[in-house]
Amino acid sequence: MSKIQTEHSLRGETWIPEYIRNLGENYPHLAPKYVSIGDPEEIKIHYGMIASGCQVIKDAKLRDSINQQLGGQVLCLEMEAASLVGFPAVVIRGICDYADSNKNDDWQEYAAAAAAACATEFINRIEPAVAAEVSIMKEDFDRVIDEIAILRGNLSGDEEHNLIDQYSHNPKFGIAYIYLNFKGSAQLHIDDILSNILKQLVRTQASLPRCIKELYDRYKGSRPPRSDIMKSVYTISAGYSRVFIAVDAFDEYQDRSDFLEKLFEIHDHQNLNIFATSRPIPEIRREFKRRETYKECEIQASDEDVKQYLEGKILQLGTNVVKANKETIKDKISNLAQGMFLLAHLQFEAIKTAPTLRAVKKILSGFSNGGGTSNSAYDSTYRAIMEKIQGNSNKEIVDMAFKVLTWVTCASRRLNKAELQHAIAAEPEEPASLDRDNISDIDDLISPCLDLVTIDEKSNIVRLIHYTAQEYLEREKELWFLHPHSSIAKVCTIYLSYDVFKSGPCKSEEGLEERLGLNPLYRYATDNLGYHARESSCEEHSYCLEPGVDRCALQIGVPQHILNFLLDGDLRLACVQALFRLEWPGYLRCRKRADIDQMQALHVAACLGLARAAELLLARSGVDLEAKENEGKTPLLLAAESGQNDVVKVLIKNGANLEAKDNKYLRTPLYFAVLKNRDETTKLLVGYGADLAAECDIYSTPLEAAVAYECRGVVRFLVDRMVQMEIERVTRDVVLASALYGYEDVLKSMLKRGVDLKTMDDNIGRGQGLLWNALDGRHEGIVKLLVHIGVDPNERENDEKAKTPLIFAIKNGLESVVRLLVDKADLDAEANYLRTPLSVSVKKRRRDLVELLLEKGAHVTAPALSAAFENKDEDMVNLLLERKQDPEGADSWGNTLLHAAAGHGHEAAIRLLISEGANIQAERKSYQTPLLVAVEHISEVAVRLLVEANIKIGRDKSEVVQEVLFELMYRSPEAENIIDYLIEMGADLEGNSGQKALSIAEERDDEKMVEYLLKKGAHPAAGLLPWAALRGFESVVRLLIDKGVDLDDTGGYRGTGLFYAALKGHLSIVKALVEAGADLEASDNNGDTPLATSAQVYHRHAYDVVEFLLERGAHIETKNKCGETPLFIAARKGKAEIVGLLIQNGANLEALDNGHKTSLSIAAENGHESTVRLLVDKGANWETQDKNGKTPSELATGKGRTATVQFLTEMVN
Repeated sequence: MSKIQTEHSLRGETWIPEYIRNLGENYPHLAPKYVSIGDPEEIKIHYGMIASGCQVIKDAKLRDSINQQLGGQVLCLEMEAASLVGFPAVVIRGICDYADSNKNDDWQEYAAAAAAACATEFINRIEPAVAAEVSIMKEDFDRVIDEIAILRGNLSGDEEHNLIDQYSHNPKFGIAYIYLNFKGSAQLHIDDILSNILKQLVRTQASLPRCIKELYDRYKGSRPPRSDIMKSVYTISAGYSRVFIAVDAFDEYQDRSDFLEKLFEIHDHQNLNIFATSRPIPEIRREFKRRETYKECEIQASDEDVKQYLEGKILQLGTNVVKANKETIKDKISNLAQGMFLLAHLQFEAIKTAPTLRAVKKILSGFSNGGGTSNSAYDSTYRAIMEKIQGNSNKEIVDMAFKVLTWVTCASRRLNKAELQHAIAAEPEEPASLDRDNISDIDDLISPCLDLVTIDEKSNIVRLIHYTAQEYLEREKELWFLHPHSSIAKVCTIYLSYDVFKSGPCKSEEGLEERLGLNPLYRYATDNLGYHARESSCEEHSYCLEPGVDRCALQIGVPQHILNFLLDGDLRLACVQALFRLEWPGYLRCRKRADIDQMQALHVAACLGLARAAELLLARSGVDLEAKENEGKTPLLLAAESGQNDVVKVLIKNGANLEAKDNKYLRTPLYFAVLKNRDETTKLLVGYGADLAAECDIYSTPLEAAVAYECRGVVRFLVDRMVQMEIERVTRDVVLASALYGYEDVLKSMLKRGVDLKTMDDNIGRGQGLLWNALDGRHEGIVKLLVHIGVDPNERENDEKAKTPLIFAIKNGLESVVRLLVDKADLDAEANYLRTPLSVSVKKRRRDLVELLLEKGAHVTAPALSAAFENKDEDMVNLLLERKQDPEGADSWGNTLLHAAAGHGHEAAIRLLISEGANIQAERKSYQTPLLVAVEHISEVAVRLLVEANIKIGRDKSEVVQEVLFELMYRSPEAENIIDYLIEMGADLEGNSGQKALSIAEERDDEKMVEYLLKKGAHPAAGLLPWAALRGFESVVRLLIDKGVDLDDTGGYRGTGLFYAALKGHLSIVKALVEAGADLEASDNNGDTPLATSAQVYHRHAYDVVEFLLERGAHIETKNKCGETPLFIAARKGKAEIVGLLIQNGANLEALDNGHKTSLSIAAENGHESTVRLLVDKGANWETQDKNGKTPSELATGKGRTATVQFLTEMVN
């Protein structure tokens, strides 16, 4: 919309008249009302506010009023848009009634046509890929999901229609949506997507799951590792009966193979359904087809959709000859596009400026439908566009376009605008510095590329229009670009060799940040010089010997500019400083010169992967192969860490030490390769004989490091080699890694070799053994193997109260593992929160597992029955009660089945358990009997049953009733029904019991309970009135007044009820007490009366309270123990409004406190200027002196009250 608005403002042009004319031509019967009113050329488009409501506004004054209330910016008043509240939408309205007193129905049809034309213009500006994605997701999701999800049973039409809505709001189902696109997902790491899936699945939970809270606490401020994210996804998914993950435009994500692997991991371990949209990419289709439940549905835009899109584009942007032949062009392109909007867009861009019919025909003939395959159709389109770029008669523009395309296609990552501008501006002819006058405008750079290159407005990233363009240009790179990586590497080297970097590394982070900002290509060049230099070695070159060129370098194939750069110490270190920076948004850390000054040319060549340069350097005299940089790393260590395999080969062939160690943790090259997950480098080093059992100060072996850093490929390789070499001292690491990653074959071979896995497992720390590793990896076969050889199936996860393997398997939905463990595991083992295998199964609503556990001998205890109650699963409750072994079923905290039933108020269960002899006086650890648990949960039915049961076994009735009554007072204000029952049972609220109950309710500030007890006859104790007045409990105060309590009794409080009501500004209570006869002059222990205390407090009713008390005759000159009158107190607090009220009622302006200060003196001393002015205005003596002889002005001066002093000085003068 902003683009349209800008064009309208700049050019004053709109396509609305054209669209309206087309409407009249295509539908002549609409012309009289929809087309012919007014001059269509004078249509004005307004951008702004539309007021939408639920009814027609016909009243002229009301319309004007609404406009004024909304700042006078309302364009019109209408009703339709109100229904769009909450939806992201652009409202386009044909205005016939402006937001004033004018109303005109004659223009309605014409206004509707104008709005439709404007909407057409707007829609034609939307990117086709976006529109296509929206239609696919919206129109086909409901239709396809039931097939993808393999829904069971027959659904009626209504059920099918509401299927997704039902899943979205049903807590039994988890749903996550992932929308990918080429321009936005390039910066997305797979961990970002997995975290987002986890977030969406958690978001619908009623409360934050414990595993997520633990994850947050453990990694607060940083992202959790992928393994922990996946475990949390498993855990949360296991809590749903079904989980759906929808992924739109799978083909647009670059790291889709890794994402697919993780997605299907979740699919294989959980009850997961995947709905995905994608272009028909073979690798994606192949991965999905491996699943038995795979279903495929082809979705394609129609030719009419494409033609409608082209219609708008041609009318907007085409030349006259293009417009004249629009039907031919629409037919041809829609036929070629085969429903692919991107092709239609690209083909139109190539043809829109054609000046003649011959040119139109030539361009159209250059396109091909590729025999029906989308790839070849794209290829022919891109080839035609590239040929058109190449055919431009202006050689400079062609060169610039191909430079841009070279960088955008071959750069290792996407460049932003400034980076590309500097990359194109850097020239070999200017080796000292970048000529700023040579920097082109970004639009001038990309416009010759004929829409193949675009800019993301939000990120400023320059990219190709679509990933198919990237694929085509990479595939046909040799056809279109001459030595692209060589030219990019040369630009990077030239850029890094500018004079600005010859001072060497910066002295501070701030300096480096400034350098990075002033030289936009600096980041890219340091990070990627090595990449492009390595790639250029695959390109054929012909070098000639020129003055200043090293003959040896020429023979080995090292460009002279790279050799010169490596041998320049300051340039080299400036590059190293940027290369080793740690950088996040708002954060930059770098090494100083003293941290990197030992980095020699060979070290840098190793880091950057410059194998030929390393070979050249080693051929020169004086180069130390084992030289260590500042952290003690040799060139081989750096090459292994960076995964530069060609350099590793060169260094080892030249005699580099395979077991060299760094200074910090004594890590070898193999360690660094493993830590960085360099699969090929690891294999290379092991092939050269690197020690697999070498130890360092962090991990005992490289294998342990690989496991810790989740390097799966490396782990398997190291395990296989260690088993093959039979390195006995690393056997423990091998079997642990095998259990974690599912290498069942390795464990079996170890057993055949005689390795005692059970004894080894016994010596490993709790929760770190083989069985837990296998469970973490969800490897059923290994669990079965370990259980068979006798590994402890009851080993806790980390402490004696942590979950057992059986509980873990049930909680995570590993049914097959449950069935493996159930015969040997402790079926009644308790974990944290009293969880048992049975209670977790009940909580998960797994009746099959519940029946299995009961069949195998699991005991029905309180946690399991509580879980059934919480699920409101009556069938499960009945099953557990029927299969219980005894009526107690106590857990380790003493909770019995009767405790559980009482807490949930389940009448049938309580009756059954009591009838079967359950101990009704059993106490759990908190000394609560089932009766007290029923009271705690305010379960009337449970209280009634258990009170009667207690009486039946011989307990004193009054004792039982009193116990319940007092317990209720500590629990809830919602217990009136139970108290009524207790009264029926003989509870005496008028005696000591009632007083004690009242005092408990008073302690808890329970207004409703106090009120209820008073109404039921409880006798109020002393002090209840001040308590109620202080808290503003008016209904209680009035009840106490009606009961005739002493209104002036303090009951141990500081003052009376009236005092506290005045103190807190409870005006209605003040009035009630005064009208009932409360003493207006009853003072607190400081001598303050209700009038005095209300004069000094800050609350909204203070003035009203003072006014009321004065009206009722409160003494205005009563002094407290400090000799302060209400006027003095109000002046001290700066309460000018109340001061004025007291003076109006005759307060003495010159009354003295014990320090001989007047109200003016204390107001001046405290700097209350407005109060001082008021007192002086009312006649207060500004020359009065306190007992120390100080006037108000002097008191104010002593406290630094400048404004007050200035006022009083003016008065004196």
